[in-house]
Amino acid sequence: KHPQLAAPKSRQIMWSWMISIFSAWFARTAKHRLILIQSKKEEDAHALVSRGSKDPLAGRISFIEHTLPAWLGDPNIRSGDGNNAGRLSYSNGSQIRGIPQGADQVRSHTPSLVASDEIAFQEEAEAAYVAIRPAVQGGGRWLGVSSANPGFFRRMCGNIDEESNVSSISGALPKGMRSWETRDGIVVLETHYSADTDKD
Repeated sequence: KHPQLAAPKSRQIMWSWMISIFSAWFARTAKHRLILIQSKKEEDAHALVSRGSKDPLAGRISFIEHTLPAWLGDPNIRSGDGNNAGRLSYSNGSQIRGIPQGADQVRSHTPSLVASDEIAFQEEAEAAYVAIRPAVQGGGRWLGVSSANPGFFRRMCGNIDEESNVSSISGALPKGMRSWETRDGIVVLETHYSADTDKD
């Protein structure tokens, strides 16, 4: 529903799995989409996408795709290998690529979705966000998720402790979650550990 979503979160709330699930769904539901999964290090991004064709269950999105029931799966999904590790190619022409942090990693592409995992811990997060803005303005989507850390991501979300500079978004949310929209039009969905009933 929202082209830009920032999700500040407590640790171990399963948001990295949510990014993976949403990216797989997004790749499947339209032709020729390019989805970039960005993390601080290339190996972390590959761990979210695919570690290569030798073990299709290594990498969260690859694991999701290769463990679906046969009636729901796509037998033609290909994992990259060697220099192409961290990639999945779908039979509809869509691709998911895991990339390290930095503006140069996204600038030369026209992604339909950029999902940035643990963005608050990426030193080059602000430059990368600025680089993908034209793609978002052209109809793409951006999703940034991170546990708390001072810096660009926290400023982007607005002051989490004082919501005077943001407007609330209507709708009921589960316990432990709250949402608002910043002046820049970024929807913020904060997830506290108490949203997980096993951790409350």
